[in-house]
Amino acid sequence: EIKGLIEKVSELDERLRGRDERLETLNSQLDVLKGLLEEEGRKTEEVDALLKAKEDEIVKKEKELEKLKRGTSELKELSAVQIRGKTEQIETLINKLRDLDDRLTEHDRERDALQSELEDSQSLNHKYETD
Repeated sequence: EIKGLIEKVSELDERLRGRDERLETLNSQLDVLKGLLEEEGRKTEEVDALLKAKEDEIVKKEKELEKLKRGTSELKELSAVQIRGKTEQIETLINKLRDLDDRLTEHDRERDALQSELEDSQSLNHKYETD
């Protein structure tokens, strides 16, 4: 009977060793899986960090684009104001030229009238001298 019990204990011991070996194998596999999970976690963190950096970059670019749009709009407004100013200057110059032209025309008339009077006077002078 004791011999039978010793055999059973040996069998149980053998089975326990087999289970221990399987547990060790499972534990080492579990360690490998934990390592893989940790590596995936680091990679996920890296990807998240890269995504965050890209999102920040996109936000920055959008802000720059808004500034450029505002600047372009301001330049258009400034250009329109400058064009209006130049147009007003040109109109003023045209009006001054018209005034000068009118005055020159008036001076030409006066000169022509004086020339005519001078010629008439010279003609009369010549007539009196010859008489």
